[in-house]
Amino acid sequence: MLLKLKLEHFYSRYLLSLKLNNSDILDIFQGLQFLPLDKITFLKVQCFMNLVEAMFTQIKYTAFLYNDQVVWSGLEPEDMQVVYNYLVSTLLPAHLEKELHGGSIPRNSPSPFTTSHYGKFVTGPASVNEPNLIGKSPKVFINYSTKPVSLYLVVYRALSATICLFVDKKTSLLIDFFKSLDSFLGPQLTTLVSSVAEQCSKHVTVTPESCTKYLYFNKLNLAYKSTIHLDNRCYSNVLTTPEVLRIITDIYNDRNRLNEAGEIIIKTISDYWIVGKLSNLREFFVIIQQKSASIIEIDDEVKRLCEKQLKSIFFH
Repeated sequence: MLLKLKLEHFYSRYLLSLKLNNSDILDIFQGLQFLPLDKITFLKVQCFMNLVEAMFTQIKYTAFLYNDQVVWSGLEPEDMQVVYNYLVSTLLPAHLEKELHGGSIPRNSPSPFTTSHYGKFVTGPASVNEPNLIGKSPKVFINYSTKPVSLYLVVYRALSATICLFVDKKTSLLIDFFKSLDSFLGPQLTTLVSSVAEQCSKHVTVTPESCTKYLYFNKLNLAYKSTIHLDNRCYSNVLTTPEVLRIITDIYNDRNRLNEAGEIIIKTISDYWIVGKLSNLREFFVIIQQKSASIIEIDDEVKRLCEKQLKSIFFH
């Protein structure tokens, strides 16, 4: 009976959060989108997150995201995979929508705790007038495949940066704890975000609709990279057709035929060439729309793209 109640509690909420009509290959991968940074900026982020854990011993793990891309995570990839999917598909979109509709503090207004920065809690207090806030921070289970550990997930956001703090469940999540976090995180994070944003502005790339598009997934670290998707909102914001996405999914489902390495090439009646490559637990899908191309020309284009985008990865 207890199991039945727990399952009902979980699935009654979880099933409503699924948007099956907007799902595509990214939902199958459940991958992590990483943000490439130069060494100095990355070390700044890493040192800051280490400092947070040292200053607040209640915090067992941390993660840092910028524009919904992972910069730093202290979790194992499998744990971060679940947290990341929850953040980008459920928690952060709901938070931003609430802000845009005036249900929370306006997006560019100062922190409710201080006027010296623009950081605010996504899970936790909306203002200083909430005395008991345990119910505002969800519980997560880390290291679930070995020895599950229950922690509170406290999410803090400043400008385009999001910090995840995994807090010991024995901690009393009262207003004083959040005030201390806010006063420490807010000013330093605002400065750090400026450094990250400056680096990102140097590497902005525009993807023309007519160019060759690709999707890459690495099963070893669960990383993905896509020029098919304008963001990680999946199906609602893609630069190709539903037919092409279905074919990519079919190729993915047929990858068992390739054993550890191989290649599948498909041409559609609408002159799309879809190439799927598998090697060393890495999957690479290329979409080319070229009416008069031969299979040799398509193969050459895929090789060129591999050399340009995946220089350190060799497909055998």
